[in-house]
Amino acid sequence: MFHLRWVAFVAFLVMAASGQSAASSYEDCLNGSAFQDPEKQVAVCDEAFRAASSAKQKGILQFKRGEALYWMNQFGQALDDVNAALATDSQLIPAYIRRAWIYIMSGEFEQASRDVEEVLIWEPRNAEALFALSYIYMSTEPNSARALEALRQSLEIKPDFHLARLNLAYRDYHLGDIDGMLREFDTILAHDDAELDKVSFQFDRALREPYPFSGYVRYERARFLMYANRNDEALAGFNWLIAHYPKTASAFVLRGQILRHNHNEVGALRDYSRAIELDPANADARKGKAWTLFSLERLDEAMVETDWLTSGFSPVRGHGYRLRAYIDKKRGNADQALLDYEEAFRYDREVLRETQARMIELGYLSSQSGGNYTEEFRSGLRACIADPECS
Repeated sequence: MFHLRWVAFVAFLVMAASGQSAASSYEDCLNGSAFQDPEKQVAVCDEAFRAASSAKQKGILQFKRGEALYWMNQFGQALDDVNAALATDSQLIPAYIRRAWIYIMSGEFEQASRDVEEVLIWEPRNAEALFALSYIYMSTEPNSARALEALRQSLEIKPDFHLARLNLAYRDYHLGDIDGMLREFDTILAHDDAELDKVSFQFDRALREPYPFSGYVRYERARFLMYANRNDEALAGFNWLIAHYPKTASAFVLRGQILRHNHNEVGALRDYSRAIELDPANADARKGKAWTLFSLERLDEAMVETDWLTSGFSPVRGHGYRLRAYIDKKRGNADQALLDYEEAFRYDREVLRETQARMIELGYLSSQSGGNYTEEFRSGLRACIADPECS
């Protein structure tokens, strides 16, 4: 009898522990960060889903798992989960907003609009839905006034909606209002970094480095200041970023561009080289380093860099061959320089267009010439290569 009671007691403990585990995984799924640790979130939600007993519980768990899959860029699976959640609860507002963003990321703006409009019927002052609507307008209507209005409405409802304010900053810049852009950036950065870094957002794929939101805003502020030729302010921003995020190649690349513009070739070369150490496939760093070496007349080293720039995996082969042409001209190898230019034109029509415009400006080519590589163009280019004063 004692033995049977012991078995029953152990079974009770196992069942209690199992119940506590199920409850714990359910709460962890509901409260976990789909953005900051999406793989963990998927695992926790999977565990909770297996233990869930009601359809409503399963629906909310699928939505939370779908959010994590969204941040992993697994949009197809995320859409399946969000659709399943909405089939269970047709009034799950966050699921409509998440599905709209899945459609936006997939370029399906009409479907996204339907979900946003559905939310705004129920909740006309939903800031997240208005922000998504502004993004749809910006993606489908160049210079859309409706996009700006939706953004402003979103921020009127939720002034600390930092991601919407970042997009308003971009909008101001593209409207030519750089001071307005800076005001929006500064409004965001007036908040504590700890608060800002809770913001969930899709990283700029070109950036590569996963800055937290506070760092990302500072990066964008410095980048746009550089585009506006406010290099001293931009340089201060990149200095801050590099001090706090010393392994981010993009900040080194852009600081290198400013230093090179300021005729600090040694500093620029140091930054480009560091960026390549951090990200060997960074084409902007490779280009910057190669041209800086050329300006320092370190031609052998510059030519080594062009080996990467003109390789089959390089996205900037045309630029690489143009630099080869400059090096070969500098070395007095005119025939090879001409062949280099012709390779550059073959890989990049923009290099051809830029070279043609330069030849016209210098008088080596008629302004009436067409947009193709003609015999007249070839003769003018050959004459420029032979002329030490032509560059």
